Amino acid sequence: MAVQLDATNEIRLGLSLNYSVFYYEILQNPNIAVDKAQHAFDDAMANYDNLDEHSAEAVLPILQLLRDNLALWYSEVDNYGAAAADSDSLSES
Repeated sequence: MAVQLDATNEIRLGLSLNYSVFYYEILQNPNIAVDKAQHAFDDAMANYDNLDEHSAEAVLPILQLLRDNLALWYSEVDNYGAAAADSDSLSES
């Protein structure tokens, strides 16, 4: 019997963080990494206000890491997309 962990559970968030980094760094798939990290972040933030002070203190550093990764990954994906578009326009000339 599987147990469903709350979206704000620090173990679930830590696993989501590690899983998204695995997709980004090891599998070289930033789209899935961003999707997984964004989903975990959004789900946790939706329930963040319902946490007690102790739980909020435990979860906040993980949420900050997810947010930082998302900011970095979005900027890299945007830069890669812009570079790919520039490369495509050069090859068409």
